[in-house]
Amino acid sequence: PDGTRALLSGARSQQMLTALDLSSCRLRDAGAEMVAHEIELSSALHFVSVASNEIASDGGKALATAAATSSVLIHLEASHNPAIAYQDLTRIRLANNLRASKSGASNPLDGVNKASRFASRDLS
Repeated sequence: PDGTRALLSGARSQQMLTALDLSSCRLRDAGAEMVAHEIELSSALHFVSVASNEIASDGGKALATAAATSSVLIHLEASHNPAIAYQDLTRIRLANNLRASKSGASNPLDGVNKASRFASRDLS
């Protein structure tokens, strides 16, 4: 959590940061809850990926709430976290679909989580 907290604090200071890829960082629930909080506070963060982070129920619930309530987030990628509850993944996907159809913006993180992924990072 300390590494996640430090990274998110740095990201918050970058007011022009619109995309953040935290895939495969072993965030787990505690890190996901921190990311959700940052999504809720952000006035510029449009695209966030937390794919493959061992996120479970509590983190999934926090992310789903952030995705549903953020006024600027366009897309939250939370795939490959099998312990996130189905209803929370559905809320995230619904928020993504509603915003994507309105914004027309292309996701700069598309293709980042493919086979050519960087080595896993541990931010715990």
